[in-house]
Amino acid sequence: ASRGGPNAGMLERYKNVPINQIQKGIQSLENRALQHLQYIKDPSSYSDFKTFKTLSDVAQKQTYHYWYQEAERYMSQASVLKGMIKDIIK
Repeated sequence: ASRGGPNAGMLERYKNVPINQIQKGIQSLENRALQHLQYIKDPSSYSDFKTFKTLSDVAQKQTYHYWYQEAERYMSQASVLKGMIKDIIK
């Protein structure tokens, strides 16, 4: 992220945020990632499951892929924030 990667904007947004707030952000991102992985494990946990189960097999697979990508994105963002904390406390 510090070299202009996909999460580079996070560094700017969080640069003046207290560590305890960054930690809350990490927890929130990790929870969102886990929520999306739970959708993959058990699609009935998805709030709009009624719509999901009416989708074609292809559309359902695309939705699974989207949920996986979202989980990866959230974990990547949490990793950036963890790196920020490490840099702050050096």
